[in-house]
Amino acid sequence: MKKFAKLAVALLLSMTVAAFAFGCSSRADLEGEYSYEAWGLTYGAKVMVSVSGDKIDRVLMLNAGDWVSATSSWKDPAREVYLNNTSHILKAYEGHTVEEVLGWEVALDNGGIPQSVSGDADPHILVSGATQSCGRLLLAVQNALSKLSEEA
Repeated sequence: MKKFAKLAVALLLSMTVAAFAFGCSSRADLEGEYSYEAWGLTYGAKVMVSVSGDKIDRVLMLNAGDWVSATSSWKDPAREVYLNNTSHILKAYEGHTVEEVLGWEVALDNGGIPQSVSGDADPHILVSGATQSCGRLLLAVQNALSKLSEEA
């Protein structure tokens, strides 16, 4: 009976250590970015993506001032719509799996400027008239998520 009790305690301790190790490694905070030069300006996005297991918990912008240059020619109402909806756009990533978001495609022109986002992407990550900005965000998020496989 003593032998069985020792074995049960050892097994329980092993399972606890394994659960703790897997629990700690399944949570990650990753930085990602995407940028390009166009029209004499640098456009970019830098984000922090929090992931638990295989799902996105949160996306934060780390350089909100660099998203839309004040000197850029983008002055139409879509700019205001985009700027007023960035928190909703970031929230739309929550709950999506890493694999799902990595599968969304952004078509780029020769200069690296986002031109469109694949139709299977969550429509809430897009704002009409702000394709380039939403594309930069998606590419920055994907850059962060790609680091998960590098860490493994």
